[in-house]
Amino acid sequence: MAATLYWVILAIGREPLPGANERFQRPARVELQRPQRLEPVLDDLDAKDLQAIVQQDSRLLPLRVLLDLGENGPTGAGVASFHTETGGDFRWLPLSAASADPSGKRAFEVSARQNTTLTITYAATREQARHGYIDRSVVTVREAADAQKQTVELSAKTYAIRFELPSGVDQAGPLRLQRVADRQWLPMAHATAGLKLRKGEQTALDLGAGTYELQAPLVTDTRQTFVVPEVEVVEVTPALARSAADRR
Repeated sequence: MAATLYWVILAIGREPLPGANERFQRPARVELQRPQRLEPVLDDLDAKDLQAIVQQDSRLLPLRVLLDLGENGPTGAGVASFHTETGGDFRWLPLSAASADPSGKRAFEVSARQNTTLTITYAATREQARHGYIDRSVVTVREAADAQKQTVELSAKTYAIRFELPSGVDQAGPLRLQRVADRQWLPMAHATAGLKLRKGEQTALDLGAGTYELQAPLVTDTRQTFVVPEVEVVEVTPALARSAADRR
């Protein structure tokens, strides 16, 4: 009797539940609509107009760079241009590539696509063109309304700035030197690791015109601002000297 009951239960367990086949049936495959060609958009532009727009966006526009050099610059100096946002399309033009301008300045020719934002720099060497430059200008390339080319002017003028310790202090630094309005600039020619001052040693840098800032690297709220060429000697404040001494 028990064996008969076992086989009855097993047979019932093997039977599918009501509606099970309908529930788990594979859905019918739906054919996707085949793509159709869109109707042409009615516009005032024809193929020639469109081609003209593409050529206008891709063609290179000339840019004239005038460098106020004065006397001959250092060997290896020149003008660089590169895209401001990406840093790409870097081009270096040594002083030998310049032509004489009626104003007495050196003239360089660069080019870029319309609406490109370019950074133009003058530097003592190619290696310093991106960050250790003497002068810099950022310009968006436009097509001039008249026959004159778009012009950028740079100055190669530098000023010897001497740094001195305050009275009673034997040394200070390393101090960070920055341009206030241009944080991309770095003093690559000298003191890349920081400006160090020691009693009895003369420290001077050739700097282009602008507003500069001395800053203690670990005490960022301690800073000293000076303007070139309004000053020739920068005496480090006692606060900066103490900040440096506290780290030793």
